[in-house]
Formats: sequence, C-alpha cells, structure tokens
Amino acid sequence: MSDDPRARPGAHRVDLSKAPRRKVELRKARRPTRQAAAAPPEGAPVTQVTARPRGARAVVIGVAAVVAVALALTVAAAVRDRGDNAPAAAPGVEANSSVIMDCPADPTLSVREFRAAGDAVDLTVDITAACPSGDVLSGSATRLTVVSTAATVATGEFDLSTAPVVIATDSVRRVFRFPAGTFWTPANAVSAGALRVGIVESGARPDLVATQASPSTAQVSTARPVIVGAADREAAAGLSATAESDRAVLQRDLLNRWVPQISSKRLGLVAEGRTWTDSEILREHLDLRARHPEARLLWSGSWSTFSYPDFWITVVGIAYTDPQAALGWCAAHGFDGDHCYAKLVSTTHPVQGSTFYQK
Repeated sequence: MSDDPRARPGAHRVDLSKAPRRKVELRKARRPTRQAAAAPPEGAPVTQVTARPRGARAVVIGVAAVVAVALALTVAAAVRDRGDNAPAAAPGVEANSSVIMDCPADPTLSVREFRAAGDAVDLTVDITAACPSGDVLSGSATRLTVVSTAATVATGEFDLSTAPVVIATDSVRRVFRFPAGTFWTPANAVSAGALRVGIVESGARPDLVATQASPSTAQVSTARPVIVGAADREAAAGLSATAESDRAVLQRDLLNRWVPQISSKRLGLVAEGRTWTDSEILREHLDLRARHPEARLLWSGSWSTFSYPDFWITVVGIAYTDPQAALGWCAAHGFDGDHCYAKLVSTTHPVQGSTFYQK
C-alpha cells in the first residue's frame, strides 16, 4: 500500500503584589528616541482620566511618608541631572508624591517564562528601566518582537495606553499574550532562556491616567497582529526551527518506533479545497499541537521512511512497538483513515513497510 503523502494528505494575573496599593498618575511624555499594544484585563482599576498641560510625562506615586521622601530625593536628583523642568506638584497631586519621569532609552525585557496558553502563548518578562529614576510605557501601539537564535518566534502590538507599565526603581513583571497568528514557534519547542525581546513604543499616549494598581502588579496584555508582508517567510523559518528542535526528541524517544501520523503537507499542495502556504501549514501544525501537546514536527527529507523529501509531517510523539497500537490511538482520538495512520520513524529503514493504514 502506498504511503505517498500526496495521495493521502493527512490532517489535518498574575500574582498581585502584597505591597500597599498606591496611587499612580501619568502625564503625557516626551520620548523622542522611542517610537512604536494589549488591552488590560477586564476590571482594570482605572479611576480617572484628566487632561494635563503638555510637557514631559511623569508618573506620580503616593506612598508612605518615609518611602516618599527617600524616593522623591532620588528622583529629584535624577531630574536635575537631566535638566528636565517637571513641576514639583501638578494640580490634584499630593504634595508628598514622588515623580517617575519617562526615560528616553528603551527598557530591558528579561524573559522569565514562555508557555502555551490554549491556542496562544504567554510571554512573562521582567522589565527594567534604563534610567535610575524609572520609566513609563504607555504607547497604544507598542510592538514586541521575540526572537531565538534560529528565527522570529512572535511579534505583535500591545495597547498600553489604558494600562501603562510603570517602572519605579525595581523591575516589574508583565505577561504578554500572543494569540494564534502572532507567533510561529510552539512554546515547547524553544527554551525561554534562548529568547530575546525587542520593544518599539509608538502610538497615542494618554495625558493622564490615575489608577489604584501598584506599579509592581503584573497584568496580562494581549497582542493584536502586526501586518507583516513577509508572513510566509516568518512561517517558513518557524517550521524549520520547530522541526530542528523536535528532531532531538524524535531521535531520543521515537527512533525506530511506530507513531500516529496526523498530517503531511508541503508548500503548494492542493488538498482539502485549498493550496497550502507555509503560513497555513504552520497554523495547522500549531492547532494540532495545541490539541495534542505530544505532537511533533518533522521534515520528511531528514528521515528514510518517506517517499518524498519535501513534506512537513506532524506525528504524535508517543512511541509504539507495533503499528496496530499506533492505529489504536488514531481510532481512539476520532481520526479516520485519511487523516491518521501508523508511521515508522527511522533514518535507516526503507520506505517499504513503514506505513500502515486503518481498515
């Protein structure tokens, strides 16, 4: 029986700070060197929006007396050093409040976690200001780009204008969610330690936002897709990076074992009423991976048991010693004979005898 994949194409918060809650007020910023988005959680504690005079943006935080005095002295010195002419106390701002100025240099984003969240991925980062006086991120079109050594992992725009990221003297933790269509590498195919994050802040920024949320409170912000002309290029790179990452798992755990094969696609394949692009192939693989976390991606040309060398193959990474057991998985999970069959993963076994179909 033929295993030609063209003949049988296959298928297809965060902990709140326990520190005293503090009042935060934000005035419109001047950030000449930084340009370039995620709605805050429902119920975000925004309590007032008031127009402010134009000028340097500042964040004013009311704190306990001793802390306020110490922070005020530190920030005042930093402001004098930079020559900014910020008012000592804006109308409606408590006299003992401290001021955090907008920093002209980009902050540092250190990746703490990169994990699956349904059909999305969550990126948890610690954000540290480049200026000792702190920083504020509030652009309505703030773009984050996540890269690994192999490819662009994710990119999206976040609207921070209604839930600014306020960075005092310490770093703050924030969770950025990338939904389907804004990431190209599954979370379990890349190590968080290998990721780097770039930020470009732009878009409208509010004159003033007052909130009762502590600046150290982490929130989840959700990206909107960025229109990228080279989406298929990013998808192709994502497919290659994922297959390369999964190859180590396949060689370690699945070599010369039977697995359920649930998809085989290649660029330009006409099947299921469409002509498959790299973006569509990757999207299908990520969907399958979200439903079956054991799913792995392989490039047919890297293995000896495939007739054609240019297919992206999705298998379920559960090793079986005989093909019937793999077919049992197919039936148990509702896959018919056209969308799931038993495949031998090998670099030495010939194509003949490496595929079994459901009856």
